[in-house]
Amino acid sequence: AKPNHLKLAALRFIRACVGIQDDAYNKYLVGHRLFDPVIALYLRVYPRDNLISSACRELFTFIATNHIASLLSHLTNVHAKTLSQAQATLDMLRRAYSEHLEESERARAGAVAVTPTVGAERQGALSINSLIGQEPQQHAQVINGVVASSHDASAIKWVQGSAMDEMEDAYLETSDDDSDDSGGMSISQSPELKGLQDCLYLYTDATAATTAKPAERRAAELETAELPRDS
Repeated sequence: AKPNHLKLAALRFIRACVGIQDDAYNKYLVGHRLFDPVIALYLRVYPRDNLISSACRELFTFIATNHIASLLSHLTNVHAKTLSQAQATLDMLRRAYSEHLEESERARAGAVAVTPTVGAERQGALSINSLIGQEPQQHAQVINGVVASSHDASAIKWVQGSAMDEMEDAYLETSDDDSDDSGGMSISQSPELKGLQDCLYLYTDATAATTAKPAERRAAELETAELPRDS
C-alpha cells in the first residue's frame, strides 16, 4: 500500500483542480474517471474519522456548496451505487444537484417572463397626439405625465412648446368674445382656461422683465455717459 502522505498529495492535486472551477478541468476529471480512486479511497476509510476521510469530505462538500453542475451530475449518476455506502455524502450531493436544477429552471422561467416594453415610447407619443380637442386642464395633466416619464431633453422641450402654443391659440380665440354683464368673463371662457391664461400672463411678464433689465441698464449707462461734466 502507498503511504498516506502520497494519497493526501493526490487528493490535494484533485482538490486544486476542482477549486479552479474551470469546465475544461472538470471535463478532464470526468472523462478520465479520476474520481474512481478518490471514491474508493474515501469508502476504504469512511467509517473512521482521520485525515484522509476529512480531505475527501471537504472535497465533496466544496463541490456541493459551489453547485458545480458537471461534477454533481457525474457523482450522483455514475457513482450513485458506489456512494450509497456513504449515504450521508450521497444525500448531500443529490440535494445540491437538485437545488442547482431548480435554480436553473427559475432562471429560464424568469428570462422568458421578462420582456422589454417596446411600446412605452409609442404610448407616450399617442398621449401627446390625443391632446387635440381636450380641456386645457387635461392637457396639463397629460403633458406632465409625459414629461415625468421622459428623459429626453428635446422631447421635454417639444411637449412644453406644444402646450404653450395651444394655450396661446386658445387665448387668441377667446380674447375677442364679448363679456357678460355679471362677471366680465368671456362667454366661452371656462375657469380652467382662465387659470391657464393667468399662468401665461405671469410667464410673459416675467420673461419681459428679465429681458428688459439689461436694456434699461444699458440705457442708463448711455445717459450717464452723455451727461456733461462740470468744468
